[in-house]
Amino acid sequence: MDKKKITNMEVKKKNRNDVFRYICRNGMVSNPDISHALKLSLPTATQITKELIGRGLVEEKGEMESTGGRKAKALAVSEKIGMAIGTSVLAGILGSLGYMANQQQNPAVLAVMKHSFTTVPGILWIVTAGVLYFYRLNRKAYNRIAQEIQERKESGNHV
Repeated sequence: MDKKKITNMEVKKKNRNDVFRYICRNGMVSNPDISHALKLSLPTATQITKELIGRGLVEEKGEMESTGGRKAKALAVSEKIGMAIGTSVLAGILGSLGYMANQQQNPAVLAVMKHSFTTVPGILWIVTAGVLYFYRLNRKAYNRIAQEIQERKESGNHV
């Protein structure tokens, strides 16, 4: 049985994907957190997060609490990523319908543009209002959720 040899580029890509997924799952993290959790060297974790910051996928969000020594930089998924994805999806849809810059648009393109900026945000607003209405977050529920998150972080059981 032939074993496929894994290239250096494939390892780097896997590590980059693992780091990004870890940040997505855990919210605010530091390079030492990433290094420890994913069993990567600290320089490797730092290099990968710098690359993700350069791509606009991750942002520095201040500093973590210090356990002694220098405070680690807090890293989180960029808030701009949702806008980038939404814009890319809309551009793909408009392109497939024949959108041409600085030209008279066909009725299908105009309809998608109209609904993208009126109907879709309206529906999302209604859904959000419904979720917020039925999911009441009072101080007691907030404290319970925060405690559960803290317990999961301490136990290393990130689900």
